[in-house]
Amino acid sequence: ATAKEIRTAYRQQALLSHPDKHPGDDSARRRFLEVSEAYAVLGDEHRRARYDRGATIDDAPPDVDLRRANDLFNANFGQALMRQWSPGLTVVGTLVSDGRRKVFTIYPDGSTEEQEE
Repeated sequence: ATAKEIRTAYRQQALLSHPDKHPGDDSARRRFLEVSEAYAVLGDEHRRARYDRGATIDDAPPDVDLRRANDLFNANFGQALMRQWSPGLTVVGTLVSDGRRKVFTIYPDGSTEEQEE
């Protein structure tokens, strides 16, 4: 998968399982942490290379807790867009990432699209 495909898949799964969208749901919280942990490995070129050579996610140092998972999420979305979205809605907003302005669209199923302005 390309870096963009990995990022897109992460965004959708993280959005769908975000604890703020499922208050008190421990299974959603666990899923959010699992998705974030996978993205921490697959979204990092060096860690992904180790994984591709046969290392497991469990071989990586455990550095994804809820705080780190939220930091990853905010770097990829921002809280404002996530708070506006819920299943069934389409939300469009602008986010500055890596010094570039990007327009994000979150679709009813949690899938996303980004375009540079």
